[in-house]
Amino acid sequence: MLYDFFKLHNFSDVVIIETIDNVNIKIEKDDLDEQYILNLYDLVNKISDRDSFEFSLEINGNSIRNATYVKKDIKAHIIEHKEDEEHHYELELKITKTLQNSIISIYFLDYFVSFCEDSNLFDFIGLISGKIDNYLQFEVFQEIEQFRTESILFNSYNNLNSTNVHEVKRDNKLKLFKENSHIQNINIDLLPSDFFLIKKSENSKLNDLFNKITSLLSLAFIVNTFNVKSGNISFKINGYKTIVENNLDIDALIKKNELLYKIFNWAYEGGNSSDKVGLVRNVLSLHIDSNGHIIFDDEVWDAIESNYKIYLNGNIQSYLEVKNKIGEFIVELSSKTYKMADEILDTFKNNILVLITFLLTVVLVNGFKNNGIDNIFSNTYLYIVFLLSVITSLWFMAIKKELLNRFDSSTSNIKKILILNYKKVIMEAEINDTIQPIIDDNKIYLKNQIKRYQNWWYGIITVFLLLFIIGNYIFKNESTENHESGDKEQLLTISSLIKKEKNYLDKIYSIDKEISTLILDENKKIKKELEYTKKEINKLIQERELFKDKITYLKKKNHDVNISLEKNFIRLNN
Repeated sequence: MLYDFFKLHNFSDVVIIETIDNVNIKIEKDDLDEQYILNLYDLVNKISDRDSFEFSLEINGNSIRNATYVKKDIKAHIIEHKEDEEHHYELELKITKTLQNSIISIYFLDYFVSFCEDSNLFDFIGLISGKIDNYLQFEVFQEIEQFRTESILFNSYNNLNSTNVHEVKRDNKLKLFKENSHIQNINIDLLPSDFFLIKKSENSKLNDLFNKITSLLSLAFIVNTFNVKSGNISFKINGYKTIVENNLDIDALIKKNELLYKIFNWAYEGGNSSDKVGLVRNVLSLHIDSNGHIIFDDEVWDAIESNYKIYLNGNIQSYLEVKNKIGEFIVELSSKTYKMADEILDTFKNNILVLITFLLTVVLVNGFKNNGIDNIFSNTYLYIVFLLSVITSLWFMAIKKELLNRFDSSTSNIKKILILNYKKVIMEAEINDTIQPIIDDNKIYLKNQIKRYQNWWYGIITVFLLLFIIGNYIFKNESTENHESGDKEQLLTISSLIKKEKNYLDKIYSIDKEISTLILDENKKIKKELEYTKKEINKLIQERELFKDKITYLKKKNHDVNISLEKNFIRLNN
């Protein structure tokens, strides 16, 4: 395949242009390999039988150009110039495509997509319009995954399959379109479904191109008048209001591709198509922004479905009554939100009142007692202030959480009531789309109010705490300094007393020492006297012993005398 051949050579020095009808390949360089030229010629001869080609080779200004010459002619032409001192080759290949059995070739998909992008959008749509019958199939001569719309297929070569083409009721839809709408300055016999990709391509540029065409054709089939002039696109819708849009932003429109196609497909499928188209125009003419531009979003689709439901029931009054009821619920919901915001304001005021009451009470009580300002900023009151701040802050947070829970519960119940009561008259999605933005806005408002009061509260409580902390620090230091001054005086007094006491003690010690000396002297005297007395006593004891011995002796002597006397007496008696 040509694509693989040039890919192998990195497409170097090759200029390729591929349109829907032709392929033009040009190579110009000073050195071109003979085998390269011959291999390329062999591949060209293998292109689709539907297509024809012209192969030309110019060497140093001498060209050979023939659609039917054979390979040996090319080789001979190369050999003829082999001996030339310089060489300059210009090789050109032109392939003319032919539509056959609704099949047409694509040899280089990326280059074909580039051609489509560079072409005027409506010129390209005109080219496709001129080739499509019931369907159109592109045979791509490179390996790709199949991608397709209802009527246009892109298949890899030798993998063609027309059985997967959907039968499109083209004539009926085109007839209805021409009866209800008009495209000025161009004539197109195509449907948006011809470009709406059922299976997307791996080539994002081709996907974007088909999405853009789908968006434009879908819009053209919906509006009354669609005008293309000098590249500018404008349209007009005649509904409940007349809407004229000039200089349409195609890039913004392409983002709504699927929604526009959904609206087109719904309006042109099935019965009552004319009524559906009219209904779509009515809804679109009312669904506009502040600048009068139509808003294409999911809400407009829900409104179309709801209006069609009412159209089938034949009761437009019911729809209006339901919308009024929903409006009343929205007003009630907004009123509740403001009341909830007032509740958080009341909580804020109550917390402020608690702080003011505490502050006044502390000042007045200490003022009556004449305890001094330092007592107001004592550790005890600081602990109380801290505890009070924590409790009031926790209470504020609890109220905040409770209010948000009540809001969510209230809005959820209102939505359920509305859906339960009115889903038979209006689409549930439209009910949601009507009230959900209001709910979101109210919740944002409530959160902002809560955040504002919360920030104010935290600011006030922080200032309050800092006031007491700084006051405590300042007056505590002053008290400490006073205590230190008194302590110094007391220390001086004590030092003086200690000195006096020391003098007294020194005197007492001196007196004690004198007394001790006297006592010691007296003890020595007494000891001496005791020793003398002891000696005297010992002497007396000795004398006593001697006296006792004398007495014993005298007693004995006396006894002997008595015995002698007795003997003498006896003797005398005898």
